[in-house]
Amino acid sequence: MGSTEMDTLLSALTIAISELQESIDAQGFPPLRSDDLAPHPLDNGVPDPVSFYARRAIIGLCQQITALVQEPAERAQVHHLGFLISGCVAAATETQPSLAEVVLDAGPEGVSLREVADKTGLDFTKLRKAN
Repeated sequence: MGSTEMDTLLSALTIAISELQESIDAQGFPPLRSDDLAPHPLDNGVPDPVSFYARRAIIGLCQQITALVQEPAERAQVHHLGFLISGCVAAATETQPSLAEVVLDAGPEGVSLREVADKTGLDFTKLRKAN
């Protein structure tokens, strides 16, 4: 059986990730970590060409893989509702206490939307629609 589109994307992604890792190692930078909120040295200033193009290739390839494997109806829904993301993130993080703090404090028994609205000051109707 010949090479499939997914095989080609996987191979290209593997190469791009390897190139990025080699570039990071060669420059003596720490590895990229999703749990580190501090800017990575690659994020400051002008990156070297290998890192620059490898990062863009990785992002583009991941988007191509997503387009290939994601159900079309789900993809359409994600694109259609994408404009809500920034508002939801702001609502979840900019209140005092934050929505995350209220939910975490509730523990395993959970918390009602009404209680979240009361504690955060968010509008109950808008909070319910974002749910």
